[in-house]
Amino acid sequence: MAQMSLAIQASALHTAYGLAIGTLIDTALPSYTDASDAPTLLFETAVQVGLNGVAVALMAPELRGTDPTFGIPFSFALYAGQAGLSLRLNALSRLMQREGRVALLRMVPTGTMVALSN
Repeated sequence: MAQMSLAIQASALHTAYGLAIGTLIDTALPSYTDASDAPTLLFETAVQVGLNGVAVALMAPELRGTDPTFGIPFSFALYAGQAGLSLRLNALSRLMQREGRVALLRMVPTGTMVALSN
């Protein structure tokens, strides 16, 4: 019973920490815009992901040890507090898919693509 009580308390506290830190990170960066070019998108994403790494590293002493939640509520809340990160990751994924298709088309012989498209 004591372990369940500790898990409930840790979940609530770590969720609050995650939301607060995630929101702070998201607010510190420029707002996401569809008009960003690829280098800007990549840079902003790398910075935001890096700041998430710093947040997790700083919270590590609190999240390990006797924490029965293993830091999962913190991680979910940290990500949920960053709408900009989700948008950046989705845009970066679309960009990588588009560039991957272009590279693939360059590697496949011309006559093969005609046969594949039918």
